[in-house]
Amino acid sequence: MPGSRRALFAVITAALTAAVARSHVIEGGWPSGSIEMNLMLDASPAAPALPARGLTDKAASWNAAVLPALDAWNAHMERSKFTGIVRTRFEAARSNGRNEVFFANDIYGEAFGDRTLAVALSNQTGTFGLRFVESDVIFNASETWDSYRGNLRSAIDIQRVALHEFGHVLGLNHPDQDTPAQDVAAIMNSQVGNLYTLQDDDIEAATIIYNASVGLPAITTDLAPLTLQEGESGELFLGLDGILRPGGSDVLKFAWFFQPAGGSPEWLFTVKDPFIKLGAAQPEDAGSYFVSVETPQGEVRSRTVTVTVAPRAKSPATRLANLSTRGIAGSGDRALIVGFVITGTEPRRILVRGIGPSLGIPSAISDPVLDLTSGAGTTIAANDNWEDNGQGPAVSAAFAQAGAFELEPGTTDAALIATLEPGTYTALIRPKDGQEGLALVEAYDLDADTVSGSRLVNLSTRGYVGTGDNILIGGFVVTGNGPRRYLLRAAGDLLGEQGVSDFLDDTTLDLLDAGGRLLRRTDDWDSPAFLQATLSATFDAAGAVSFADRQESALLLTLEPGFYTLHLAGFEGQSGIALLEIYELDP
Repeated sequence: MPGSRRALFAVITAALTAAVARSHVIEGGWPSGSIEMNLMLDASPAAPALPARGLTDKAASWNAAVLPALDAWNAHMERSKFTGIVRTRFEAARSNGRNEVFFANDIYGEAFGDRTLAVALSNQTGTFGLRFVESDVIFNASETWDSYRGNLRSAIDIQRVALHEFGHVLGLNHPDQDTPAQDVAAIMNSQVGNLYTLQDDDIEAATIIYNASVGLPAITTDLAPLTLQEGESGELFLGLDGILRPGGSDVLKFAWFFQPAGGSPEWLFTVKDPFIKLGAAQPEDAGSYFVSVETPQGEVRSRTVTVTVAPRAKSPATRLANLSTRGIAGSGDRALIVGFVITGTEPRRILVRGIGPSLGIPSAISDPVLDLTSGAGTTIAANDNWEDNGQGPAVSAAFAQAGAFELEPGTTDAALIATLEPGTYTALIRPKDGQEGLALVEAYDLDADTVSGSRLVNLSTRGYVGTGDNILIGGFVVTGNGPRRYLLRAAGDLLGEQGVSDFLDDTTLDLLDAGGRLLRRTDDWDSPAFLQATLSATFDAAGAVSFADRQESALLLTLEPGFYTLHLAGFEGQSGIALLEIYELDP
């Protein structure tokens, strides 16, 4: 079934201000050829009468007034062109396979919104709706209309509104209502003002969609089947025209589909690249895969291939050893917090560090303070400067034992050593002077090789997630003689449910190996849907709080011993407080 989209155009009396950025919003487009627009403005039963003096620009009719808007767009299009066809009989109907332009008092029975001048209704096909198949433009007959150039007057200029609505027909949307909203001079902004011609941003968007190079791509490298051992890494890759196009583009997108054994095909809506990374492959990855490449010209589809994953025995001796997280450290809810759980019967020696000055970057906090508390909230230890109270030599020796980098004498970084009974603990790092900045918080198990009666099983970090270099970055070490299964999670809405106000609404999570190579990328934990039941059961078994929001992130992976990095970011540049969690699972 074709998809449907509506775009509205409202009216204001103030002029649109000039802007500097370009940020067109593209929703799709038409295949090459003629885009026929059936103009029935004058034939519409609801058509307002022309002013007694005639239209200001001397156009002979409403249809004649909007025809130049089609020509204005055509001047910047190559592979497709508008064709305006004036109709003397009114035959408008929804979803009749024709593009129709007319006056009405409602939108196929639905009322116009407050001060809505016109709407464009489009039907689109494909997973992403990139290919348009029908568009109707309906002008609000209850408004007072004219046709003129120059500043906006009390009577609305139908030509500039038509210019905007025909932009919707072509596949453009409102840049000022994008996320985030864009400050750009464009006829495609959501409110009419003194602009009455296409602007650079509008022209650039039309050129992107309708230049001659936008065609149906050819597959040069098709998908190949994979046979993997659990924990091994593989990749499904599709080559197009010999060019790798990560993330597609406004007019080329990748829709991956997966079918587990005995299940139904499912769109993997979080995968946007011409490849799927199957790092640390799992039995749940086994199944059939194909990818559809969509453009306004249509779509091409890869062959369907099978991924086989052979299970492996897990090592009960393999364990978590260290956790380090780099992120913004501030005061209150924006403090950087590390949590960990010790299970068993014997105490363990844990080294905790809060690094600021030794990061050697201008944005780091100048004087971190470190607090270690129990699960009951009791303060166990605290430290301001790592050499306080003569502990420097003992702490420095612990750095060497843990393999942590040395701290220069006299720096104001924080560190402490604590012997802890089995239980839940929290280490918090905050700026002494209240000035937030980047910090590194680390927890090291100093008894990883000597104490067998207890172990470090769960690690977590809570911190503020910004953009660019200010995302939350966590590193952890798995030690042992074989693979083990781990649950990795990123949560934002969960914190909101617990009373944190500035939480991250939509998380993304990347797992990288010791060489910085991407192993896995996940966005919403409900994709693929068939895995939700397994994840929910794993949450319960690990003692993790259940997710109520589908936009949290989760990975269930078998990991070999080694060093790994997690990147927790906000979807499309969102920011806020989030929680990064690592759970060690029973073999």
